[in-house]
Amino acid sequence: MCRDDYRCFGDVLVFDSTYNTNQYKFPLVVLCGVNNHYSTCIFACAFIVHEGDEGYDWVIITFLEAMNGRKPIAVVTDGDKSMRKCIKKFMPTAKHRLCSFHLEMNAATNVRDKEFLQAFKTYMFMNSTTINFETRWAGVVRRFRLENNEWVKKMYRKRELWAMAFLRGNFFGGVRSIQRCEKMHQVLKLHLTAKLKFFECLQTYDLAVGRLRHEERRQRAVTEHTTLLDATQLQALEKHAAKVFTRFTFVVVREEMKKQGLFCRMNGTDDGINAVHFMKHPYNYSYYTVVYNRSTRHMKCSCLKMETHGLPYCHMFRAMLFEELKRIPPNCIMKRWTRQAKERVISDEGAETSSSHVTEMSRYSTLLSAANDVCRNACKT
Repeated sequence: MCRDDYRCFGDVLVFDSTYNTNQYKFPLVVLCGVNNHYSTCIFACAFIVHEGDEGYDWVIITFLEAMNGRKPIAVVTDGDKSMRKCIKKFMPTAKHRLCSFHLEMNAATNVRDKEFLQAFKTYMFMNSTTINFETRWAGVVRRFRLENNEWVKKMYRKRELWAMAFLRGNFFGGVRSIQRCEKMHQVLKLHLTAKLKFFECLQTYDLAVGRLRHEERRQRAVTEHTTLLDATQLQALEKHAAKVFTRFTFVVVREEMKKQGLFCRMNGTDDGINAVHFMKHPYNYSYYTVVYNRSTRHMKCSCLKMETHGLPYCHMFRAMLFEELKRIPPNCIMKRWTRQAKERVISDEGAETSSSHVTEMSRYSTLLSAANDVCRNACKT
C-alpha cells in the first residue's frame, strides 16, 4: 500500500527524523507525503543507529530500491546538513526546500525582533520575481541594521532553498514545512514509548499507519457520498470542480472561485486562438497575465501558482469567466488531486509478476482438465 501511495503521490517527499520512540534511542526516520485528500500518507520509515551521512545515505538508497528507483521531484527537510548532502548525491534533480516552521523558529532565536520576524515571513512566502525579492530583502536588512548578523547572511546565501520568489514554478503540492512528519510523529507518540523494543515498535507503527489509512477511507467516503450546496456565481465551473476533485481540494478550489471577483480585467489581446487577459487587484495593485489557447484549451497564469500548488487560482477563474467556460481546462486539473488519483494502480510487485502469473494460471487450467479425465477413469474401479 505504501508503494502504491508513492506511485501516486511520491512527487513530493517530506524527510524528517524523530526521537525517544524506542528503548535503544535510535532515531526513527519518517518519509511521507500528501495524498489527494491533502492528508499525510506514509511511504516508509527506518531506524538508524545515529544521524549522519552514512545513516541517511543508507535510508535513501534503500528507500529508492524499494520504490524501483522512482525519485521525487521535490523534497522538504528541516535543513540538516547530512540530509542536504544525501539529497544532492542521490536525488540531484529534486528541488529541495527548507521547512518554513524551522526557519521561523531560527529567525526568532537569532534575531529576536518581532518586526523582523514578520518581515521575514512575508518575504519567505511572497510570490514575486527574484529581482523584487532582492531589492526588498536589502531594504529590510538595512532597516533593521543586520548587515553583520551571521544568521541573516547565511540565510541570504541559502535564499534559493526557502524564498518563494526562487521556488515558485516548482511543484510542492502545498507542502512548505515538515509539519506533515510532525503530524505523523504526534500519531506515533500516541502508541510509541521509549520502553518499547524493536518488534514492539513495528507492531505499534502499523497501528499508527492504520489510523491514518482509516482517516483516508473516511475522507474518501465523504467525497463520494455527500455533496455541498453551490456557493459561488460560477455554478457550471463549481459543479465540474465538485465532480473532479476530492472534498478537501474542492473546498480550496471553491475559495479561489470566490476570490475571482476581486480582480478587474484591465485589457487584453485576442487573435481568435490565443486570448491574453490582464488582471489587476484594485487594492494591492498586483498585476497578472492569463493566457488561454482556445485550440488546445491550455491556460497559464504569470503567478505560476498552478505550477507550484497544482490547483487553479482566482486569476485563472476570472479569465474562465470572460471566456465563458463551463469546464475547467484540462491542464488546470492535476490527477493527483482528483477522485481518480489512485485509479488503476498496480503495485510494482504485481506489475513484475503479472506475466508469470498468467502463464501459471494457464498451466493450472491445462493440468486441471487432464486431472478430470484421470479422476473419471479412477472412480470406476
